[in-house]
Amino acid sequence: MLIIWLQGIWLPQHGYDFSQTPLWAGIYMVPLTIGFLSAWPVVGILSDRYGARVLATAGLLVSMAAFLLLELLPINFSYVWFALLIFLFAAGMGLFFSPNQASVMNSLPPDHAARDGGCSTPSRTRPPCCRWACSSRSSRSASPPGCHHLYQGLVAAGVSPSAAHLVASEPPIGVLFSAFLGFNPVQQLLGPTGALGHLSSSQLAYITAGHSSQPD
Repeated sequence: MLIIWLQGIWLPQHGYDFSQTPLWAGIYMVPLTIGFLSAWPVVGILSDRYGARVLATAGLLVSMAAFLLLELLPINFSYVWFALLIFLFAAGMGLFFSPNQASVMNSLPPDHAARDGGCSTPSRTRPPCCRWACSSRSSRSASPPGCHHLYQGLVAAGVSPSAAHLVASEPPIGVLFSAFLGFNPVQQLLGPTGALGHLSSSQLAYITAGHSSQPD
C-alpha cells in the first residue's frame, strides 16, 4: 500500500511525470530496505543474550507504533517523516522475524527441522497473496472510495458530467496499473468517451498532464 501511495498520489502531487513514478517510488522506499538491513546483523547477537521473546515482542511494538504514526501523516506529507516511519517499521519487523523464526526452528526435533521449516514459508507468503486477491475483488465490486472527489474534479476541469461519472465509476485497480505503467490514468480513461475533444487547450493540458498541475 505504501508503494501505491507514493506512485499513485504523492509523487504526481510533487511534479513527477507518470513515466518516472515507478523509479522514484522505489528510490523513496529505500529507507524500508535500510531498516531491515540495519536490524538483521545485530538481532542474532541480541537474541542470544536477551532471548527471542523479548526481541520479537519489541519488534512488533515498534512496527505497530510506526503504522499508527503513518495514519497521522497527511496526504501531502513531508518525506522526512515518511522515511523515518518506514525505517522504524522495517527495523521493528527485522527485530521480530529473525528471533521468531529461530525460536520456531529451535523448538523442532532435528529430524523434522527441514520439513517443518519448509512448511513455515507458505504460512508467511499465503496471507499477502490472499490479501491482494480479496482487495482486488472487493475494489472491482464496490464503489471506489474516491469516486465522488474524482467526479467533482473532472467536472470542475470542464469534463461533461456523464463522462466524469463513467470515469469515476471505474474500479481503482485499472487506474493504479495505468499509472504504474507510466500513463496518465485520467487521460486513458477519458479517451474512449470522446470527452477530451470538447475541452479547451488549457483544460486539455490540465487533464492530460504527466504531473500535478493547475489549470489556467
